[in-house]
Amino acid sequence: NRWYDNRIVLIGDARHALSPVGGMGANIALEDALVLSQELVAVKEGRYVPQALAAFAARRTPRLKVIRKQLRFLDHIMFMKGPVSQAIRGRILKTIPPRYFFKTLKRVLETPA
Repeated sequence: NRWYDNRIVLIGDARHALSPVGGMGANIALEDALVLSQELVAVKEGRYVPQALAAFAARRTPRLKVIRKQLRFLDHIMFMKGPVSQAIRGRILKTIPPRYFFKTLKRVLETPA
């Protein structure tokens, strides 16, 4: 469950395949690449590669936890099966105020990359 081993680093779906419901997979992969590049730049400034990789993993893990939590909620609602479940899903989605989704999106966006 690690992000790296020696000098091999997993990013994007190779490390954390996400549900397609939230449309976050490619975005998170790009964030991974950006944060990894930021940490590897520090190698030129005197840090060792293992330190840079540890810092990368430390930065990415909290954000990924927040996103996974939000996607699990969406998955639960979106993948209900059967006509009764679909009717319930429709009612749930109609009763959830838009501010909830904005609050959730804000939480995801404010979690440091």
